[in-house]
Amino acid sequence: MLNRSRRDGIEYPIWSTVHGLAVLAGQRPLRDVRDDTRRRLEELTFAFIGEALS
Repeated sequence: MLNRSRRDGIEYPIWSTVHGLAVLAGQRPLRDVRDDTRRRLEELTFAFIGEALS
């Protein structure tokens, strides 16, 4: 469980990270990457968020 002192406002950096990947993958420069590459980038992004929250 995330420590209460770290919870206030945590949704903003998480949202920014996920939104950033979505924009990069939906527009440019990652729009034309292979599906397996995009999935790997998604995995890395969610692992990054998970590590930050632990």
